[in-house]
Parts: sequence; C-alpha cells; structure tokens
Amino acid sequence: MAAENVRRLTVWRFVWKYAVQAKYLLISFLLLFLVTAFVLRLQNYIAAEMIGFISQAGNYPDIAQILLKYLGFMLLVLLAGGTIEIIRRKVEARFVPFATLKVSKDLFVMVHKHSARFFEEEMSGNISGKVRNIINSVEHFYFNVLFGFSMPIIEMGMSLCFIAFANTKLALILGLMNLFFLLVAVYLRKQITPYSAMKAKLNAAANGIFVDGVTNSQLVKSFANYFYEKRLYFKAARDAAVAQQRAMNKDLMVRFVSQLIFDSMTIVSYALIFYFWYKYDLSVANVVLSSSLIMSLVNAVRNMSYFASNFAEVYGIIQDGLDLLAIPNEVEDKPDAKVLKVKENRIDYDKITYHYKNGKPLFKNFSLHIAPNEKVGLVGHSGSGKSTLIKLLSRYYDLQKGKILISGQDIADVTQESLRKNIAVIPQESTLFNRSIMENIRYGNPKASDKQVIAAAKKAYIHDFIMSLPNGYQSKVGERGVMLSGGERQRIAIARAILKNAPVLILDEATSALDSESERYIQRSLKTLMKGKTVIAIAHRLSTLNEMDRLVVMDKGKIVETGKHQELLEKKGAYYKFYEMQAAGFER
Repeated sequence: MAAENVRRLTVWRFVWKYAVQAKYLLISFLLLFLVTAFVLRLQNYIAAEMIGFISQAGNYPDIAQILLKYLGFMLLVLLAGGTIEIIRRKVEARFVPFATLKVSKDLFVMVHKHSARFFEEEMSGNISGKVRNIINSVEHFYFNVLFGFSMPIIEMGMSLCFIAFANTKLALILGLMNLFFLLVAVYLRKQITPYSAMKAKLNAAANGIFVDGVTNSQLVKSFANYFYEKRLYFKAARDAAVAQQRAMNKDLMVRFVSQLIFDSMTIVSYALIFYFWYKYDLSVANVVLSSSLIMSLVNAVRNMSYFASNFAEVYGIIQDGLDLLAIPNEVEDKPDAKVLKVKENRIDYDKITYHYKNGKPLFKNFSLHIAPNEKVGLVGHSGSGKSTLIKLLSRYYDLQKGKILISGQDIADVTQESLRKNIAVIPQESTLFNRSIMENIRYGNPKASDKQVIAAAKKAYIHDFIMSLPNGYQSKVGERGVMLSGGERQRIAIARAILKNAPVLILDEATSALDSESERYIQRSLKTLMKGKTVIAIAHRLSTLNEMDRLVVMDKGKIVETGKHQELLEKKGAYYKFYEMQAAGFER
C-alpha cells in the first residue's frame, strides 16, 4: 500500500487489485453470464419456433412428433440453464468472500501502518467506521459492476443478436433506441445523488451526537444535561428525517418519470416490430421471438439506470474512506531497513531537531547520551519536551535533523517492529483490551506460557487480586479496562512490561495512578525490573526519582540541569524550584 500512497488511491485502482488477483474467477463469472444469456434467449427462440410451427401446422402431417422434439429440446435447454445458474452461484460464493477477506486484511495493514499522529488527529470511531463502510461497500461495488452493468449489457447484446437473426435493421434501430433511453434514465437517476448524500450526511451527524452522548454519559449525568442532549439529538434526527423525506420524494418523482420512459420504450419497440412485420414481411416465429425479447431489453435498461445511481453512492462511500485511510504514512521503514540488534543498551540523542506539525522547533540541536544500564529521570514542567523525547525514541515521529541511536544503530535505519520489540513502556494511563486479564498480560509476550504470565503478575503484586475475581485470570476487564480501578490497570500494565523483558524500559509517570500502599509494592517490582536495563523515567514522585542514577531537568526542549536528586537540591537551581512547587502542592 505504501507505493499506492504516492498519489491519490482511487476506487478503481483499489478494487482493480482484487479483480486481478481473482481474474480467473471473474472471467469464469462473465463467461457464465454469457452462456446463461444465450441459454435464456435460446428458450425464447425455441418457443417462437414452436408458435411459428403451430401457426402453419396444417402443412405438416406429423405434428405431434415435431412438437415432442421441440419440447424435448426445450427441456434440455432448461436443464442446462439451471445447471449453469448453480455453477455461476458457486463461483459467486467463492469470489465475494475472497474479495471481502482480502480487503479486510489490506485495510487492517493500511490503518496500523500509520504513525502516531494519524491516530492523534482522527477519532478511533471515525477510522473504524470508514473501514467498515469500505468493506461493506466493496461487495456492493462488485455487485453493481457485475449484475448492474456487465450482466444487463450481455443480456442486451445477446437479445439484439437473436433479434438480428430475424432482421438486422430492426436490431440496429432497437439498439440505438435502447442506448438513448438508457442515457436519459441514467441522467434522471443522477438527480437523486445530491439528496442521498445530504441524507447520509445528516444521518451521520445525528448518529455522531448520539454516540458522543453515550460515550460521555457520566458527564451528561454529572452536569444534569439530559434534556439538553435530548434536544440536541432530536433536532439532528429531525433534520435527518426531513432530508430523508426529500430524498424519497425526489426518488418517487424520478421513478415515475423513469417508468413513463420504460413504458414508452416498450410501446415503441412493439410498434417497430409490427411495422417490420407489415413492411418487411417478418415471419410469425420472428415476430414472436422479437416480441418476447423486448422485455429483456427494457429490463436491461431499467437495471442499468437503477444501478447507476447506486453505483455512484457506493463509489462515493469507498472514495471517502480511502481519502482518509490511504493518506501517506509519516513514518515508514526504509526499503533496506535492518533488524535492531541490541548488544549494549546505550541510547544517544545526537543533535536532534524536531518540531510538531506546523509548529516551532521543540528540540534544536538537542543531545543527550545515556550509558548502558543507566537510569535517567526526566524532570520538567508540562511542555518541556519530556514525553516527546520518549515518543521519538520509539519512533512515533520522525526527526527533521539529527539521529537517535540505540546500541550505535540509527533507529531510522531499522524496522519499527524490531525497534519497539526492544522497548517496554509503562505509561501514565494504562491501556487494556476488552479481553481477559490473561490475554492482556500475555500481550507483552504472545508466546509466554500461563506459568510465565502468572509469574509476571506476582512480580507486579496483582496476582492475589486476580485470584480473588470469580473467573481469575479469565476475567474480562471491559472496554479500556473500565471494570478495574486505576491502580489495578496499572499493575496489569506493569506485569505486561515485565513479561516483555525488553532491554530499554520507559516509565511515563508509571506510579501516578497508584495509592501509597500500591506504590510501595510497585516500587519494589520496578526496582527488580530495572536491573540490567537502560531506563528513562518521567516522574515527579520522590520515590521514583531516588532510584535514578541521573536526573535531567528540561525546559522548553533544552537541558538546564543534570545530576542526582540530592545534588540538584543543593544547587538550588531549576530543579530545586520545581521540587519546592511540587512539595507545596502546585505540581503533581
């Protein structure tokens, strides 16, 4: 997908990829359409020949025998048609799930390849909604192309071929007339599109307000704003209903005019056949054959005009999703990226320059060198660059200048996967999946045994709590872990990091969500966890800072002081002021 991101990924380029992968299925599909259309028209031809024969039956002494032959041939054609239809549906049953599965896999990769900024700027609900819309719409897209266009075109062409057997000139006139009526019908159908788009937009807005209210239900209750939310949603729902009514009225008008067109097309077609019968002496069999195929032509035009408007809507939904999901990825592995091999846990920020999107540089020629197995604490006010520094280490963003090296290897030259496998992060606010506790802890090492998971939980002092739950390690934690307290979630996150056992450990206010008693236990487990690892810790609590070999005091993307906790206090500089403010309760 990365190569496709160089220019806008259009719907046709997107779906063509899967069509090529399943080309033999699609070719089989179209050939079966062709054979089916031929068999169906052959039935019309046999029926017409039978009627033509009956009209002149007086000239044949062996009428019963001839009719039996016609009926036998018709039976064979009917059986062939039924068999071909079953085969066609088997092919369809293979292609549609194949395409849906391939699209789902590619969209998963497309989403997860994006950088951290993408997920910061876009709501997760919007991303998942676009993915689901594309997956659902791709099936409709192929359905529209195959059944809405390909099949009617084949049916129309086959019908005109059989009519040409009766009279070539009649087939040519009917073909041109059908094309004209088709263009008019498609034009009328396109008039519905703006109304449908407005209906979809207002429905989405109403749904967004509803979901937003549900997501923030606690806030709604705490501010006693139930009636405010009710009015807000009901107004949006009413606007959506009005738009739907307008779309339905427009659709009704277009259907009425379209029906007049199709009725006119039918009458004119029959009139032409009768004219050719009168003028060019068409046989009874040819009149019956041409007449029986008129409705096939009318239905083909009707189907194509109907699917044209559906196709435009489906096309727009897919393109809307691709415009979001297929934007260029900010952080990409180099084509020759290598796997990171950590021999020593040294970290070097070498004259880095970085600024956020459309912002002033946060770091300019910034350097920080961390020795193997050194434990460094980052201290500073909000906005000083602490969190950005550790995000840059995990390569959530790319630098504008400079290098970040781990064990002497530029992280821009290694794969993102191998980089992050060597970094364990214990965040300020832990994130859990709505899965079992066992699965959440094992996420640190998917190959770990139950015994290893339990050992990690014990080191994080969460095992006893887990065993007190009715389902133990199989207990579900709810969405984002809402069924657990902040301290419990944090200890599960720590157990997960313990299980990962990466050489580089990042603590981002790892104990801030814990009460004093829990923190005491966690500090013991962290002390064990930090042995033999290079640690970067963002912390304000004295209990964490005391464990650091060195503190780095930052302000506006610069290092203003370095040293141990006690040394910096004695200097009575920036760190001393920061510490005094914390002690006074202004910093937490």
